[in-house]
Amino acid sequence: MNYRTTRWLLAPLRQLRTRRLMAQHGPALPYDTAWALITLHTAPDETALVRAWANEHPGTPGVHHDYWHKLSSTEQRRRRAWLQRHGHSPIQLLGLDPLLVHSTGLHVLDWGRPPEPGNTFGDEQVSGVLSKEPAPRGGDGISRDGEEGSRRADGRR
Repeated sequence: MNYRTTRWLLAPLRQLRTRRLMAQHGPALPYDTAWALITLHTAPDETALVRAWANEHPGTPGVHHDYWHKLSSTEQRRRRAWLQRHGHSPIQLLGLDPLLVHSTGLHVLDWGRPPEPGNTFGDEQVSGVLSKEPAPRGGDGISRDGEEGSRRADGRR
């Protein structure tokens, strides 16, 4: 099977992964950026395609972070639950090298860090929700049965 046919056949899977990443990340991630991130994750040999797309959509390249205290309380709770369960944002779980994202020219707005304990922005205290080690490589945080994430330390999903 030639390359174009393979790419055409796999397009629905890439679109599914793109929409899943958008749902996991939240409203701050546009479709085009999610598509580019999924493309870099699943087909690193298509970096030139992502770079060409990014050149048509200029912005400050790299991974940037939003501000926790500017989020609605609903979004803060949603992100806290995700971070308690997974330890990293959905974009970090892709395991992409930040230098690769920067070199392609993509502008990505990832989750900012929640406030440290004792910091008051009107929400609960958080202790060590985001770990400082890099996100795991090779997984997109989605199991084969369609559920997000992996098992927790106690063995439950």
